[in-house]
Amino acid sequence: MSGFMIYLLEASVGLIAFYLVYFLFLKEETWFQLNRAYLITTMLLALLLPLFHISYLLPIEVQTVGEISPAKLDEIITEAKALSYQNWLIDYSSTIFLWIYLIGIGVTSFVFFRSFYRLLNLYKKGTLKRQNGIVHLNKTNYKDTFSFFNIIFWGDEVNNYSKIERHRVYLHEMAHIKGNHSIDLLFVEILKIVFWFNPVVYSYKSFLQLIHEYIADEEVIAIEGAALQYATFLVKQAKRNNLGYSRQLQDGKFCNYLLYKPIKNRLIMMKKIKSKRRNVLKMLSSLPILSGLVFCFCVEYITMPTANAQTQRVATPPDITSGKKGSCYARCHFPDQEKTVTYNVFTGSIETGIDLEIKEISSNNSSTKWVKIKGVWTAVKTNNPTTEKIKVVKDISQTDQYEARTFKITEKNSSEWAEVICSHKITSDFITLLQKRLNAGGKSVEVTGKFNDATKKALVSFQKEHNLPSGNLDVQTLKVLNLESYL
Repeated sequence: MSGFMIYLLEASVGLIAFYLVYFLFLKEETWFQLNRAYLITTMLLALLLPLFHISYLLPIEVQTVGEISPAKLDEIITEAKALSYQNWLIDYSSTIFLWIYLIGIGVTSFVFFRSFYRLLNLYKKGTLKRQNGIVHLNKTNYKDTFSFFNIIFWGDEVNNYSKIERHRVYLHEMAHIKGNHSIDLLFVEILKIVFWFNPVVYSYKSFLQLIHEYIADEEVIAIEGAALQYATFLVKQAKRNNLGYSRQLQDGKFCNYLLYKPIKNRLIMMKKIKSKRRNVLKMLSSLPILSGLVFCFCVEYITMPTANAQTQRVATPPDITSGKKGSCYARCHFPDQEKTVTYNVFTGSIETGIDLEIKEISSNNSSTKWVKIKGVWTAVKTNNPTTEKIKVVKDISQTDQYEARTFKITEKNSSEWAEVICSHKITSDFITLLQKRLNAGGKSVEVTGKFNDATKKALVSFQKEHNLPSGNLDVQTLKVLNLESYL
């Protein structure tokens, strides 16, 4: 699943959680400005929280595996092949979901721009009059009165109003303009395009519009001091129109209408006793939700190996080295390690504790090498290729033509086969996450989504610091960076 799809899922969970708090505890309260601030703030939090990540480093001791036998390797490859179909199915399903999502984006975008186009046509038809920074638009051949930013669209129905009623409509729409309510609605409309699949976004819009009307009604009553007359006016106009919203622009969803439904809810709020101050503590019920979202979406734990951790390697080159099926393998440079080996050496005196140097010889016998003993080169029979210095640990030889000698050899930065991430899985999202994890691990890398030289240099440095194979994105490195899910 792509990073964007995961973001949509996490943001949707946040929207639902914050909405439930409002629906259960706050929707009946009369601090309208606080409720409006809650809805806007929680929408922003739900959008922003999944974008932030707080990383914690956890030291772990990686289990020592050592060499993997060919039989064990075949078993691993078989399991990888079995999982390849599941990975393909996940990728295929993600592609289908992405196309469905894009179709939804297209439909909701069309509805949005169609509404905006109709509003623009209405603006062009009317007669403009500017007064104190407010644009009054008359003669629009439109029935209802509404506002959009600093423009009041006067409906034809207003011609039947008395002077007092017209003044009430003006006060109502000015409350919307001064409160910048159009910004709220435009923001939610854009949110609906992105989260068209989430029904909670539509509920956010409905509650936000209703709060706008509560605020505007409250301001008109505060100025006129005549709640009963204003309520009677709203009821009379609603009956006259026989509806509580515009018939012509019912999909023009970023405008504030005088007769926005439901009128009944607005009348109830007008006569409702103001909520007690202590009830504002109900908003604190959202804090556990906020904490849970931060913990789930923002906090990530990155495991780091202890100094004694060792990494996996395979004894022989695997059959599968690339492709979309099974696992992929490549050579990696492994950290220094000591191990004991036995060589068959031609008869000669070797003292315990003397530093030796093995050198390959060009001959028909590929197992023949030369050992330099006290400046003298001696032939060695071995199948363990190396050019590093070795040290005699124990002499278990018998006096014969060939003597078995046990050495303790230190392999420095040896190159061996290891399982790595397949190239087709190294996407821009993966590289972006890799760069973020390297930054959390103490490396300074610009997050570009591209595997550039700076990223490779930081990766190799990180691998060497933590005793990991270097030079490739091997399994152990991915586990340490908590990226094994991409395998």
